[in-house]
Amino acid sequence: MDTNFVISIKTILFGLALLASGYLVYILWPVFVILFISFLIVLALEPGVRFFTKNKVLGVAFSRPSAVGLTYSLTIIAFLLLISLGLPTAVFNRLGEAFTTYSAKFLAKVETIDDVFTRITPFLSSSGVTGVAGAILSTFSGLLSVLGVVVFSLYLSLDWLNIKSRFLGYIPDSYREEIKHVISEVEASVGGWVKGQFLLMSFVGIITYIGLRIIGMPFSFELAVLAGLFEIVPVIGPIVAGVLAVLVGFNVSPYMAMFAAIVAIVVQQLENNLLVPKVMGKVSGFSPLAILLALLVGSELFGVGGAVLSVPVTMIFAIIAKHILKHSGEFSQS
Repeated sequence: MDTNFVISIKTILFGLALLASGYLVYILWPVFVILFISFLIVLALEPGVRFFTKNKVLGVAFSRPSAVGLTYSLTIIAFLLLISLGLPTAVFNRLGEAFTTYSAKFLAKVETIDDVFTRITPFLSSSGVTGVAGAILSTFSGLLSVLGVVVFSLYLSLDWLNIKSRFLGYIPDSYREEIKHVISEVEASVGGWVKGQFLLMSFVGIITYIGLRIIGMPFSFELAVLAGLFEIVPVIGPIVAGVLAVLVGFNVSPYMAMFAAIVAIVVQQLENNLLVPKVMGKVSGFSPLAILLALLVGSELFGVGGAVLSVPVTMIFAIIAKHILKHSGEFSQS
């Protein structure tokens, strides 16, 4: 009787601890997301850092802090350069002209100035101002999150070797070599995933450019760069790029918009059924079916962020599971 009472108390305490842990994770979920994304960035850029530390560039040998700074600087510069190529003022001017034209047509149907104010006032007094304020706050919050990810990733990269060394110091000797292999395999796999992402972005950008040039779409190069950039979000990215191409096409003619939609559909089908499975399967060592399932599940459960992170997360968990099964004797390595 006493034993049962003790067990029940332990069970209750364990359950309460689980609930408290779950609540803590729920409250601090944004922080955990930032930490995890930072961790992935560190793994993704580690091959570049190692390259600069092991090789002289223009006769200059780099220490790890210098290599980290150079790798991050080159990555940020390349990203900003791509954005500047894909977001020229001319594109927004053209879209702005189209918006002005449609706005003029709409206003022409409004009979009096009073009617305009009658239509606008309820919007401003209700959801309009609230929506604008919410958008500003969301944008500011997003910028802070991005800054937090970059800063935390930078500090993690600077101290990455020490972090791994200290972590391995807590591992028992009998498991230490196995954990070393897991970490090395995770670093290699995530690095391969980044390489695959760059290949996908390049392929999608080139295919989009060829298709838009064939139909005579204005700003083909800029729209193709955008399509490549949006490919960082597999499946969803090309859809967004396709919508932008259709909007630009509408400013030319309905037929151009229709042709742009056809190009977008073709690119998306090639991406979904050929490029993503084959390229990611090649660089990550996973089957195309596993890649597609990871993308679908990630996007369904967590939206855009899930689609971006689904493949590296799946790779990490699969590597850990493989080593656990191998160590327990239930997995035979082929």
